[in-house]
Amino acid sequence: ARNWLLTTTIITLLATALVSGVGWRGWDVQRGVLIHLGALGSFVLLLVAWQYRLNAYQLVYSARGAVFGGGYTDLHAQLPAYNILTVVTLAAAVLLVVVTVLRSGWRAMLGVLAVWFA
Repeated sequence: ARNWLLTTTIITLLATALVSGVGWRGWDVQRGVLIHLGALGSFVLLLVAWQYRLNAYQLVYSARGAVFGGGYTDLHAQLPAYNILTVVTLAAAVLLVVVTVLRSGWRAMLGVLAVWFA
């Protein structure tokens, strides 16, 4: 269900961007569309953070290694990595909302997403 919801939200985000953003004069994005895209982008980031959090809990059922369950690598490398990714993704979602509220424009929104991807 997680992947279905994430995929549907991303398709909605892309469809909204294409339908609302493309005009005869190039990319003419109105304020309401930017708010909608910012909300959808934040929702995508929240879903990704939720997925990282659930992946951290799935380490308990890990079948890697000599034993069943979380091994040394799972607990000392994977778990901290998932925790860091969760915090960074949540920060990017909040920053995207802040950029949207402050009316910084679509370039700032893309900048937040580019920093998150890096």
